[in-house]
Amino acid sequence: MNKKIFKLTSIIILLFLSINLFSQESKNSKFKYGINLGGNLFELKQNYVFERYNGRLNYSFGFSIEYKINQNLSFLSNINYDRKTMVWVHRISSVSNGGFGSYTIEDEIRFSYINIPVFLRYNIGNSKKLGFNLGGFYNHALNIENEAKVIESESPINEVGDESFTQQSEQIIDDYDYGILFGVSYQFALTEKNHFTLELRNEFGLADISQIPVFSKIKTNTLKLILNWQLPI
Repeated sequence: MNKKIFKLTSIIILLFLSINLFSQESKNSKFKYGINLGGNLFELKQNYVFERYNGRLNYSFGFSIEYKINQNLSFLSNINYDRKTMVWVHRISSVSNGGFGSYTIEDEIRFSYINIPVFLRYNIGNSKKLGFNLGGFYNHALNIENEAKVIESESPINEVGDESFTQQSEQIIDDYDYGILFGVSYQFALTEKNHFTLELRNEFGLADISQIPVFSKIKTNTLKLILNWQLPI
C-alpha cells in the first residue's frame, strides 16, 4: 500500500509542477498546448502465458504540451488516459455427468493507465511537417480487470472453471511501467490557427512488471495512432 501511495504522490507532484510551469510560461510563444485522441493496441511480451493473448483496439486521450527549442527541434510531454485490452479465445474440453463436452472461452484482460510520455521531436524538410520522435514514458495502472465468458458451447454448462492464469491479474501484474518510445509524426493545418499532428508511436516497456517469480519477465508493448489538435491560443 505504501508503494502505491508513493507512486500516486509522485504523479500528483509532477502534475502540480507541470501546471505551475505552464501558468508561468503561458505567454511564451514557444509553448504550444493541445488535445490528444487516438487508438492503441497493447501486448504483454516475453512470457509464454500472456503471449497467447492478442491486443484488441482501444482508445487513448489526454493533453499535450510542446516547447519549441528551435525550428527543427521540440520538447514534448503528454498526460494521457489509456484504456488497453487483450483477449485470448481458446477451446476447453470437459467431462460432466458422465458425458464429454467442449466450450470456447473468451478471456479478456482490461487495463486503465495514466500515461506520461516525455520525448524530443525532430522535424525535417523545408516545411518542417515530418517529424521523428524519441523519448521515454511512465505508466501507472489505475485498474486491472479480468473477465472470462463462454462464447460457444457444445454442451450445457453453468459456469466457467478457473482455467485462466489471469483470474488474479492484479496480483500478477504490477501497477507501474516505464520504457522508451519512438515514432513518426506529420503536421498539417486546416486553417492558419488550427494545426493537427498525426503520430504513429510505439511504447516499448523496459520494466519487468511481474509481481511473482513464476511470471517473471513480463514486459509491455503498445502501438498507438494519435491525432493531436494544437489549441489556437
